[in-house]
Amino acid sequence: MSEPLVLELFWSETGEQKSVRLELDQQPLTIGRAPGNQLVLEDASVSRQHAEIVLTPQGVMIKDTGSRFGTLLDQQLLIPGKAMLLAKTVELQFGTQKVQLKLQHEDLQEQEFAIWALHELQQKFENIQQQSLLALHQVSQDPTSLVLHQQQLQQHFQQVLQQADTWSAQNTLLQQLNTLLNQTQGHQALLQQAMPLIANVLGAERGFVLMFEPREQRFQSYAVYQYEAISKPELTEQTEFSLLLARHSYQQRALLVIDQTEQLSTFRLATKAVPAGCCSLLVVPLIYGDEVLAVLYLDHQTQHGAFSTVQQTFLQTLQQQLALALKSAISLSRALTDDLTGVYSRNMMEEQITLAMDQAKRYGHPCSLLFLDIDNFKQINDQHGHLVGDEVLKRIGRLLQDVARNSDVVGRLGGEEFVLLVTGTALEGATVYAERIRQDIAKLQLKAGTTAVKVTASIGVACYHLPLHNLAYRFIECADQAMYQAKHLGKNRVCVYQPNHSPQQDTALDLLRFSLQR
Repeated sequence: MSEPLVLELFWSETGEQKSVRLELDQQPLTIGRAPGNQLVLEDASVSRQHAEIVLTPQGVMIKDTGSRFGTLLDQQLLIPGKAMLLAKTVELQFGTQKVQLKLQHEDLQEQEFAIWALHELQQKFENIQQQSLLALHQVSQDPTSLVLHQQQLQQHFQQVLQQADTWSAQNTLLQQLNTLLNQTQGHQALLQQAMPLIANVLGAERGFVLMFEPREQRFQSYAVYQYEAISKPELTEQTEFSLLLARHSYQQRALLVIDQTEQLSTFRLATKAVPAGCCSLLVVPLIYGDEVLAVLYLDHQTQHGAFSTVQQTFLQTLQQQLALALKSAISLSRALTDDLTGVYSRNMMEEQITLAMDQAKRYGHPCSLLFLDIDNFKQINDQHGHLVGDEVLKRIGRLLQDVARNSDVVGRLGGEEFVLLVTGTALEGATVYAERIRQDIAKLQLKAGTTAVKVTASIGVACYHLPLHNLAYRFIECADQAMYQAKHLGKNRVCVYQPNHSPQQDTALDLLRFSLQR
């Protein structure tokens, strides 16, 4: 490394917020209660020599050095003496002392690959130089062989140039991933931006990223690239086979480079013939520490050996770099989302709404907001218990995420209130959208034991208009007023906000809101 890495650490001590910037070079950065450590934490649960952060060829690692009360990395207990890779943004806990860490760095794996590629090119040019000397000697013995040797050398030189172009494109991809790593965004946004870049450089026709969702105990595809069928509930022979391979890679932590589908019989994954349209496959598990975060699946439908020329060194570098970026993005997503439902939290939702309002004002694009409130939610909790109530909230959150388009944003404001930000859609389209959601919710089948639980929702719809002055809370209030109008008219319906309310109408809505909240 030409320059030391910079670590930014933030923590609270005796009610006071503290922060420090530390440089990390080839010497370990020690953490503990003793004054001699580079990072001194005064909490009594911190051991005198508690942990250390070290720079390795694989990245920045943290290791518990035998502390009394242990070290947690993103709520995972470290085994003393075993080093774990750090993502760009992580939460550490030394004893009971929590510390937020941000890592500012140029990616190590990217530099390692560039050095390796440069060394390989030097070797290839040295080989051409040796071949040239040998050809010169042979031509001196047999001048008639000059043309043949010229053709051979030109062919070898073209091959080296093609390889240099390939490695240059691959290194550019790593730089682009490093840029994404240093951007503040959740994992869905990261994968959606990274997937086309990866597919283009590796020459894949289509692909997706598969992740396991612990809340729902199921696999889910993200960042689909030219493979829309993979997201549909009705599986075809092809999509079923692709998912089978991806799950195999996830469970076995296996990187699969398959030049011909006939090779798949080795894995004994299918009892029937391999479906047509899968000539070459590349399946890469993204592993951070001991955890498989996701699986990257790519294929080519017509070309055999499409991925056979991809160097193992690059694949390993891509695997490490993408896993590191994904871990940071997942940590950020968890900080920005509601723990129970997985949709955006109120603060994040307000930021998204403000941004959308600014875009609508600047470019004249329509922007609508749906405010959804579950009907009789207090009665559901009282009659069936909070576990059933939580399940209702999770099902609503999942339904909204399933129907949302890529440009839509789903959030939970609190309690039984959800919002759906619909950009690029005017009031009429948003109202139709809301009605479809209302109908889908009414069709939900939930049970508390053997008792069916009826779930409906009232939805208010508002469209952005200039008097809102880009204030998110005012936009939310408009949709909220329309929602309470739907409650007043009998619940389980959609109402549209009318901008020209009289003061008497607003007072009536306030009284209605108060009575419904009692």
